[in-house]
Amino acid sequence: MNIEERKTFRLKLLKELYNHHFKSNGTQKQLDKRDLAKEIEKQLAYEYLAEKGLITIKQSAGAQFSCKVTALGIDLIESQWEVI
Repeated sequence: MNIEERKTFRLKLLKELYNHHFKSNGTQKQLDKRDLAKEIEKQLAYEYLAEKGLITIKQSAGAQFSCKVTALGIDLIESQWEVI
């Protein structure tokens, strides 16, 4: 992936978490680490979004973890800021 593709990919993941947030009454999205181990770009994108404070990542049982968009992430999507 080039830089623009990575930025677009991160924004896509953030939008997915944003949509999940409102469709699931604010619950966290459950993910499996084993799936991410096969997709390093996705893993790095989630880590980047968490480091920027746009999402939270919490370890669950076993290989499971959960992600949730933060208030800052919601603001970014709703205002279409260009910070990612």
